[in-house]
Parts: sequence; structure tokens; C-alpha cells
Amino acid sequence: MQSTKSEILSYCIKKTINTDMTDIEKLSASVLSNDLNISRSLASQYLNAFVKEGVLIKIAIRPVCFLYKKVIEEKFQVLLKENVFLSIEEFMNTISEQVCIKRNFMKMIGYDSSLSKVIDQVKAALKYPNNGLPILIYGEKGTGKLLLCREMYEYAIDSEILNSNNKFCKIKVFLESENILEQLLGVENERGLFEKCNGGIVFIQHAQNLKLKVQQKIAKIIESGVFQRIKTNKNIEFNARIVLSVDEVYYKKMIYDFIQCFPVVCYIPNFKERSLDEKEELVIHLFKKQSLKLRKHLFVSRTTIKMLLMKDYDYNIDELKNIIENLCAKINAASNSENLYIRAFQLPESILKGYKEDFIAEQVDFVDVTSYKKVDESEKMLELFDSVIDYLKNTNYLTGHKISEIISDITQYCNFLLSNYGDFRYQYKDSSIKYILNKVLISYNVTIPLNCFSLFPSYLYLLNSSNEKVQQWHTDRKNDMILCLKKLEKFSPQSKLIVEKIRFAMKNNLGLEFEEMSKIILLINLIYFNNSVNKNKYLCIIIAHGCSTATSMAETANALIGAHVFEAFDMALGTSCIDMAERLKDFINRYSIKNDIILLVDMGSLERLYEHFQIIDNCNIGIINNVSTRMAIEVGQMALKDLDMQTILKKASNNAIAKYTLVENKILKDLIIFISDNGIKMANRMKKLFVKNLPKEIDINVISLEQKDLLKKELMDNLTKEYNILFISGTCTSSNILKPFVSLEDIIFNIDMIRSKIGKHLTAEELDIFSENLIYSFSLESVVDSLSILDAEKLLNFVKEAVNQMQSQSNKRIYGRTIIGLYIHICCMVERLVTKEPIKNCNNIENFEKKHKNFIDIIKKSFYKICQHYGIEIPTSEISYLYDYINCDDKKED
Repeated sequence: MQSTKSEILSYCIKKTINTDMTDIEKLSASVLSNDLNISRSLASQYLNAFVKEGVLIKIAIRPVCFLYKKVIEEKFQVLLKENVFLSIEEFMNTISEQVCIKRNFMKMIGYDSSLSKVIDQVKAALKYPNNGLPILIYGEKGTGKLLLCREMYEYAIDSEILNSNNKFCKIKVFLESENILEQLLGVENERGLFEKCNGGIVFIQHAQNLKLKVQQKIAKIIESGVFQRIKTNKNIEFNARIVLSVDEVYYKKMIYDFIQCFPVVCYIPNFKERSLDEKEELVIHLFKKQSLKLRKHLFVSRTTIKMLLMKDYDYNIDELKNIIENLCAKINAASNSENLYIRAFQLPESILKGYKEDFIAEQVDFVDVTSYKKVDESEKMLELFDSVIDYLKNTNYLTGHKISEIISDITQYCNFLLSNYGDFRYQYKDSSIKYILNKVLISYNVTIPLNCFSLFPSYLYLLNSSNEKVQQWHTDRKNDMILCLKKLEKFSPQSKLIVEKIRFAMKNNLGLEFEEMSKIILLINLIYFNNSVNKNKYLCIIIAHGCSTATSMAETANALIGAHVFEAFDMALGTSCIDMAERLKDFINRYSIKNDIILLVDMGSLERLYEHFQIIDNCNIGIINNVSTRMAIEVGQMALKDLDMQTILKKASNNAIAKYTLVENKILKDLIIFISDNGIKMANRMKKLFVKNLPKEIDINVISLEQKDLLKKELMDNLTKEYNILFISGTCTSSNILKPFVSLEDIIFNIDMIRSKIGKHLTAEELDIFSENLIYSFSLESVVDSLSILDAEKLLNFVKEAVNQMQSQSNKRIYGRTIIGLYIHICCMVERLVTKEPIKNCNNIENFEKKHKNFIDIIKKSFYKICQHYGIEIPTSEISYLYDYINCDDKKED
């Protein structure tokens, strides 16, 4: 049976957990005595004893109230030194001094910086109609993916997206997990997590380990909106909000169709990617948790904190947590004191070994983790801005020296900002802001230091992130900023023009309002770091018809000159001259331009633009027409030399003389013409024969004409202009043929001539094939006329093969007319042998057989297929004739 003392303590614990601070009277001794049915004096005796032991907290009001101390400390994440408080106000003030009560995402370190984009993503996904959008969270192990998901659930409850009946269900997936689908879908009469969550959140941890079939199944469920329990066919509506966490690059482990089901993909930065500010806050937070667990006050040296936040951890915050937990346990075991002091030398070897002795020289100051407060970044920034505004406000006359005094403070703060915060606070917009700044600055050939780039996105982020302090400061000092801005713009109108260009670009591309303080900082940087920005005596503008003609010309001229001299006005077709004059006036008024103006225009109505200049006041305007890039460069260079306008206009006009050069460099396509004095049909036949025997298609036009067409001057002049005539060929008896004429016989037999004409289109090997093909085709036509019973084409193919084999075995090539004659002779010989009419008259057969046995063997081997096919045998008399025919060819060549 529980003792009265234990019963009272259990009652206090339960009541402290379940009672709201606005209803604290329920924790009085009188209520306790009534509920437990004990005397009030006995209850008070035990309660006060617990207060002396440090177990309960006493609030001395009427009636006196008692709270269980450990529950209060855990609930508010504080460590209370006192056990007795005189009022509720004193009690709450003591707590508020140590902690700011936060809900859901605000409890996450980095919620307003490195995690801000992620939090915006998950909020949008949770608020999306019809059960929200599926979410995939990826990042290295130990970065806080589970914590983010738990805070998502708390946020959904607080925002009434979900209610208390909607549950948070979690499942871990290991490599060896086999029953994931059963746990998610349920089996027969047993519900799975998709049902148990009751429309809440199902968190699948380590989803990279999901097997292929599980990924496919979940993808199908998300797309269809229904599922069935395992071993059942009944459809169940899928109304869970599904969240995955992946410990690595998700697309390496998951199929495409599965990934496509998760439109919201969130990346959690690792410890290394966090800003120094966040890292310090994480380290202090983990020490504070140990302080609460150990119920002791922890004091950590600055060096210890610095070494912990400079280390890279393979398992990120989880690894850091284990190191701090082991460190605190070790120091606590060696000390009985209520105050524990943690020094750098007590850190594990894995951290100490990476640093030199001079680095780990112990700093004497310690941080009390219980009373630690995060430094508000905005305070430093607003201090800087106040000093800049006050200095400008109290300065009657600006000079370059005074600007330099301001820039030193700005540069110092920018260096601090860059080294302590990096780009993490605004990384999702910072790159776009830098891109726009760079683009405009480069176009004007001006610059600001890289470290000062960080100030603009940082301030814009704070101004647009519901930071009440920054917004209130901006409201309070708005009039002062406007006054300072006017001073700077008056000092440097050209810098004002550049800043306005940046402002328009920011608004149009990013939707960001570039307010007064950003303009002030930009102007100071531009004025100080670009001495030449205020020296332009003239505003030079190029105006030209077309969508980007003037812009392109101005950009080119500025680049070649090495300074931003020209603005550009592109004039769309249909725009009137009066419209352009109005646009010019708006431009001048917008940027408060007091310079004289030089206009370079192209043609047409723009040449009469001066007729509408009565709407532009207080400046001289010069106009030059027929603008060109060369003219623009010349005018720009003279403008930079501060020549008077009359001189610039006169010189530019005198030098604007057009010159021309005609370069006839047209590449003519090659042409071959075939003609015949026997009519166009014969010319066509020769053309087809030529084209057919080419080994490949070549880039030469081949046409056929009648012979009389060559005498038509207009036709031939046109052909000569359009084509490079390689040669004219065919059969012709006239002597009036245009050169170069090549006879058909030369095409067939003169390989060198052919090579000289079409050699650039064919290789040496292809030219040999072409020559061989022509010889074959010419032979075929002759054979057709000579044979009476045999198929000429079939026989010629056999003969061609036999002759090629004979040439190969005898190592002798036969060319030109001889090979054609040989083809014709052999075809006729075969037909004679088929009809039993061989050559019979042959002298000295026996002598031939003795001297030329090798040649006879070559012929028999080479002509074996012909003999087999036609059932013939070649007699020695025929072989002797072939020998004489071939040798006769050799003698001619000699």
C-alpha cells in the first residue's frame, strides 16, 4: 500500500503535469487534503518538507500553491535555483529570464535561418487541400529529420490542420525489413499505420531502404487514393499525410515513379553547412539539456565551445550530442559540486588532436548555459545603420573623405557578417540577388567589394521575415533615411541611376522591394569604390528601331570603350516620335539627370525627334543620325574626354562615311554536261551510264543537253554563273564545242584525266572502282551486240571474275582498251566453245605448252567456274591466243 508521503508526491506530479499556469489555485494544500481525504495540517507538513528537499516549488500566495519542480524545469527547459517564490509574477519572471516559450518550428535551432526554406515548404505542404502534399525530407544522418517531422505534427495541431484524433505514426525501415507493407497497410482484421494515424501523419524513416515492390505499392496508393489490407480486397480510403526521410541523396536509391509522388522535397543542411551562430546555439542547447538531466549548473569555457563548433561530424548533431553527453557524464562522475566547469583539455582526443596548442590556450571566461541567450543578429546591423544615418544626417556637405569614414564601418560589419553567418540565412535568394547586382554593375563597368554583397540579402531577409524589431526600426527612421538618400543622390546622380536600375530588376525578377536603407548602402559603396562614376559630363543614349538593336549596340560600345557611357532605348515598330520623347523625359526625371544629352539615332522619324524637345527642360541636346557601332565608340571616347558637344557632333558626322568592298566568294557547285549529236536520248543514256557506275553519290550535278543548246549564249552564261563546269562529254562531231570537252573514250580509258576532274570527290580506290565499272558497262553493251545465244550480262560477270583472278595470280594488271577487248573476246570464245567452234589454226602448240605451262595453269584455274557452268573445256589453242592478246598489250605500253 502506498504511503501518505508517496501518495502526496504522486498527486503533485500528476497535478503539475495536467494543470495550466492560469489555474494554479488547484495546486493548493486545501485542494490536496480534500482530494486525498487527509488533514490539511498533515498535507502542509509533507508539502513543506518536499520544498526543503528541493522536490517541490512553493508559491506563497493565498492559497499557497505547490508545484513539482522537475516537471516545471523539463516543461520550460530551465534550471531553477530557488524553491520558494513570493508571487506568481516572480515565478513567471524567473522562468522567462531563462527561456522564451516557443511552439512547434520555433523550437528548432535555425528555424529563422538555415531551416527557414524547409519550414516554409512543409507548412505549404500541410496546408494544401485534401490531406496535404506528400513530403520527402533528405539529408545526412543526425541532421534532425525526425525532429522536423514531430514539429510538423505539432504545427498541424496548433494550426488546426489536424486535431487530437489525428495521430503521428512512425516506422523505421532497415535493410533487412521484410514486413513493411504489412505494418503500413494492415493484415486482414488488423489495422496498419495508414489507418491507425486516422488522417494524421505517417513518418517513414530511412526510406532509402524501402524495397522496390514497396516503393511501387506506396506510389500506386498515393496516386489512386485507396489501398487494401494484406489478404483482403476491400478498398480503404487513403487519407494519411505521408512523410519520408532519406539519409542520403534520394534519387540514387529510389525509382523515378516513386520520387514523382513526392512534389515537396526538403533538404536538411548538415552541421558543417550551419552558420557559426547556429552551431553555437546547438552546442549550448545540448549542454543545457545535460544541465537539466544532471540537475547541476554547467559552465563551459569559450574555447570548448569554439572547438566543438569547428569540428566536422560524420553523424552531425547526433554525434555532437553523444560527445557532449559523455563529456558531462565523465566530469559529473569526478565532482560532487553543484557547479560543473568544462574546459577544453577535457574534450575527447578525436577533437583535441586536430588543433595546435596555441589554438587551445584556454580562455578564462565561461558561459553559464542556464542563462545563455542567443545574440540577435539584427541588433548589430541596426546599430551600424543608425551610425550611418546619424552621420549623414548631421553632415551638411558631402565629400569623398566623409564617404570614406562611413565605408570603414560598413566594411568591418560586412566582414563580420560573412565570417560568422556565411550565406545560410538567405541562401535560397542570395544567389539571385547577387546575380542581379552583378549584371547591372558589370553593365555600368562599376563594382563593389564581394564582402559587401552579403549585407543586402541579409537585411532584405530580416526585413521580409516578420522581424518586428527591424520593421519597427524601419518605420521609426524612414524620414531620416529619405533625407540621407536625397543627399547621396544629389552628390552622385549617376550612382542613383545605377541603384534605380538595380531596384527595378529586383522588383521585376524577385518581387523584392529595394527600400531606402539598401539604397543608401549601395550608393555609399558605389561612390567610394568607383571614383569615375560621377565624371560623365554627358548622358549618351542610342535610340534605334527594333526590339533590341539599340541595346545590342550600346552594350557592345560600352564593352569596347571600357566604361558605361551609353543608355539604350529600343523603339518598337509603330512607336511614334512623340512617345519616344515622352519616354526620354520620364527617364531624365526619374533619375534626376542634369547632364547635357547626346542622342544617336538610326533613321526615319527619329531624325526629327528634336521637334518634340520642348517637353524636356534645362539641358542641351545633340542628335546624330545613321548611328553605327563605330560611331557610338567614337562618340563615347570623345564624351569621356569631356570635349564640347559641338566638337563631338561635328567630328562624328564628318567621320560617318560609308565605304564598300565587293568580295565575290560564292562557292559554285561542280557540273558535268553530256551531249550527243544523235539527240537528247543518247545524251541521257550516257549521263545515266556515268551516274550509275559511280561507286557512291557525289556532290556533282550531272545534266544532259542537246548539242544545239551549247550554242545558246544566255543558257551557257547562266550555267557558268551558277556552276563550276568540270567538263562537257559525249559524242560530237562539231568543232564549236565549249571547252573543256572530254571525249567519252577518255572518260573510260584515261584514269589520270578523270582523277584531275573529279578526284576531290572520290578516293584513289573509288576512282579505280569507277573506271572498272565503266569498262564493265561499256563491255556489256559491246557483248550484247556480239552474242547470239548466251545471256550477255551473266556471262560477262563470269568473265570479269575470271579475268580478275587471272590478273591476281599472274601479278599483272590489264588496262584500257585491252581489258575491254579481252572481255569481248572471252565472251565470244565461250559461245564458240559452247557451239563447238574453237580456234583450230595455231602454230607450235607443243612449243607453247612447254614454254608457258604456268600461264596455262593460271588460265585453267581462273576459268574453272566458267568451264563448269557452261560445260566447256578451253583448248590450248584458245589459251595461246589469249596469251598473245595480253602480250600485245604489254608491247603497246612499252
